[in-house]
Amino acid sequence: MLAVLHSLNKFSSCLNETTKRLIVGYSGGLDSSVLLHGLVHHPNISGRVNIIPVHINHGLHKNAEDWQNQCALMASQWDVTLVTKMITIDQKNKESLEAQARQLRYDCFNDIIQDNDILLTAHHQDDQAETLLLQLIRGAGPKGLSAMAYQKFLQKGSLVRPFLNLSRNDLQDYAKAHHVIWVEDDSNQDHRFSRNFLRHDIIPRLQERWPGLCKTLSRAAKHCASHEALLVKLMGKKLNELMLGQQLDLCQLAMCDQDEIHYLLRLWLERLSLPLPSSAKLDDIINHVIGAREDATPLVIWPGVEIRRYRQKLYGMKPLQPQDPKQVIQVNNIDMREQLGLPAEATMEIRFRRGGERCHIPGRQGHHSLKKIFQEKGIPPWERDRIPLLFVNGELTNIFWDQESRAMHLEPC
Repeated sequence: MLAVLHSLNKFSSCLNETTKRLIVGYSGGLDSSVLLHGLVHHPNISGRVNIIPVHINHGLHKNAEDWQNQCALMASQWDVTLVTKMITIDQKNKESLEAQARQLRYDCFNDIIQDNDILLTAHHQDDQAETLLLQLIRGAGPKGLSAMAYQKFLQKGSLVRPFLNLSRNDLQDYAKAHHVIWVEDDSNQDHRFSRNFLRHDIIPRLQERWPGLCKTLSRAAKHCASHEALLVKLMGKKLNELMLGQQLDLCQLAMCDQDEIHYLLRLWLERLSLPLPSSAKLDDIINHVIGAREDATPLVIWPGVEIRRYRQKLYGMKPLQPQDPKQVIQVNNIDMREQLGLPAEATMEIRFRRGGERCHIPGRQGHHSLKKIFQEKGIPPWERDRIPLLFVNGELTNIFWDQESRAMHLEPC
């Protein structure tokens, strides 16, 4: 019981005046019930901020509705208002149900979190040990073996896990002392899930030999996190030297050894907020993109990411959406018409490049191939067919490419 109070005291001492709301992940289980109870009854927390418990209904269990109602009842008794969110998990998706559920939960939280909010989850030391073992089994490096951090900054606000140094027994002691009621999810006994298999079959056997296992594994995760933070600091400086805007300078990258390239690519993709690849995909980037001939247009993809190369630059981006080059959009914009000095009867249309377009360039005689203009401006090939072009009376207007804003600009005909 005292361990929980000590952890919440530590958390409360770090609260500042800018934090007005605590978003609490509340499943109704033991861990999150102890967290919510501890927060709403802590004198230095409940009176300073608005506590908002959020229950996410996965809709997978026959008792899901009952659990949601129980959470609403307990929240009401503790004088806080429950926010509920429903998520739908695609059971045909090749990704594991656990991974899908985790991502969908955080998507829900991201929709709720505002600037300076703190998201609190009840992960504890036993969860940390399970996470470390799962990452080890998957062959993760130092970043994965760092497992879960006590604090993590999000796009808005931050995530804090105040119980990360506590055992499940510590939470059970608190719940018993304060008569906290919680729901039991019988799917936690389903050994088909990897985490449950570790929790019920493997870790107890290891603890018979090494009673302090979870504490030791948690300490190992901290060591990995410390080394990873040092790597990020040192290699981050190197990455700054390689980045040209959002792209990587391949000439300089090629001078690094393969281990450095692997790490720099991962760090670069993290900066771009893109999903990280497997080691095999990193090798594909090195062998088939970085190592491709200069005039090639290679492509390496994985879910949510496309890696391309153009003129000694490496591009990382979200997948391009389908584009219909034959679409024509009628334009009736008075301000644009006045800007271009067009008469009222002139027609304006937005089209997209199909090939063979020509236009006049200020300061040059005659008309020039749009393809060559794009080449001169260094526009990557995959962007060229997606740039909207303005046609006036069926003819392409004078245009120029602004490299900084990466947009086409118009000039009067």
